[in-house]
Amino acid sequence: MYKSPVKAICTCLVVYGWDKLYKFAQVNTFNLFSLYGLGVRYIKYRLVGH
Repeated sequence: MYKSPVKAICTCLVVYGWDKLYKFAQVNTFNLFSLYGLGVRYIKYRLVGH
């Protein structure tokens, strides 16, 4: 009786945690690529000139 609810709660936490982590990773990857794109554009702008 005791093990079952604990196992269920742990499973729910793991699933919930992975879901949050996955969404967080997706958003952050998008932001990183956006920042990378801006950085590259800025460097090109600085190298090429005005």
